[in-house]
Amino acid sequence: MEKYKSQVFEARGYKWRLVIYPNGNRSRNVTKHISVYLALADPVMLGLEVRAAFHLYLYDQDKKEFLEIKPQDAEVIKGCFHLLKHECGLDKFVPLEKYKDCRNSFSVGVKVEYVCESGTTGRGESLSMIKAGLPITHKWKIAEFSTKRKEECVESQVFTVGKHNWKIKLYPRGKGLKNNSHISLYLALADPTARVPSYKTYAQVSLRILDQCKHKHISATDKFWFSGSSSEHGWSTLISVAEFDGMKNRLVVGDVCFVEAGIYLVGEVKVL
Repeated sequence: MEKYKSQVFEARGYKWRLVIYPNGNRSRNVTKHISVYLALADPVMLGLEVRAAFHLYLYDQDKKEFLEIKPQDAEVIKGCFHLLKHECGLDKFVPLEKYKDCRNSFSVGVKVEYVCESGTTGRGESLSMIKAGLPITHKWKIAEFSTKRKEECVESQVFTVGKHNWKIKLYPRGKGLKNNSHISLYLALADPTARVPSYKTYAQVSLRILDQCKHKHISATDKFWFSGSSSEHGWSTLISVAEFDGMKNRLVVGDVCFVEAGIYLVGEVKVL
């Protein structure tokens, strides 16, 4: 048998079970030992933690004696039970070799000394890494660029990468800069308040102002977390206005400027 659960019993106002892995808890890579845990019988409500101090005992029915099993360097086992962790105990309760003879009869017991309940400050999160692939690019054509340079912010049309809608934002006079000395370029979630499966998205982002003649693009690359509260990332000083004007005949041709975004999704965090 891989796993055995005892009947439900009550202690300190809560319902519990003993969970026994006769051949070791394989999910924790335990071998050659019996694993024993105390587990909450009822699911823990979201946002609550139950903390307990308890002892695990082994009663040898042949020798008629109790043996208290202690974790290393501790008199008592302390467990924190919550939404993602229903059981706590000892991976290596006793060596399996000692009790492999079926003629040995023994019982497992628990004494719950103390239990308290408290609210948690956070919620559960699940991080998923996204399978490796090629970055997805989106090219944005900005026509009548000389006119657009007078605006505070110019936005691309919305495009989709992964589960999100995105847009590129160009600040011709700089974002958050007082002296209008630089051109800023950012990638942003198109609708940060939209309900999407992920809570946060981790992405490698490359933003480029394309050199239409010599292909020596003005670019920058970095990794960012995107979320509802942090929906826009990029570079406030991507290129100075003086440097841009010096390359204007290559960056703006026929009053058209091209900007490109490359997005490589790395991971997503979901709220449980």
